[in-house]
Amino acid sequence: MERMILEARSESDEPVSEIKDQLGDEFLLIASSVHGVNPPASLSFSQVVSNEIHTMIMEGSFSELGYPEVLLAIRLNGRNDIKFPAGLDLEKIKFFGSFVSVDFISQILMNYMTVRNLIDRKIQNHIDGY
Repeated sequence: MERMILEARSESDEPVSEIKDQLGDEFLLIASSVHGVNPPASLSFSQVVSNEIHTMIMEGSFSELGYPEVLLAIRLNGRNDIKFPAGLDLEKIKFFGSFVSVDFISQILMNYMTVRNLIDRKIQNHIDGY
């Protein structure tokens, strides 16, 4: 998992806050298909959800994430075999509600950021000689 996160970070040319278009219908369909849930029911509602996800990312602690990392977070949450860098199982966020929502995506990204920050600390400790 560490390698996947580092690769996604290296592929992230622009933070998500700069690429709002990528958080549209295709993103919602990917998130829906990975988790086996319904996307928002209408195009107009889908646009509102996409805009709110973008706003949540920009105003939250996720603005440094690139689109590849956001997709990786969604995909990792759909797996059952993911572990923290220390070897502990990463508890995935269980779907709630009736469609992909801002809150669901936010919780997935918070989970991802926990692992990402642990990897950052591990790398920094290695650099510092610990």
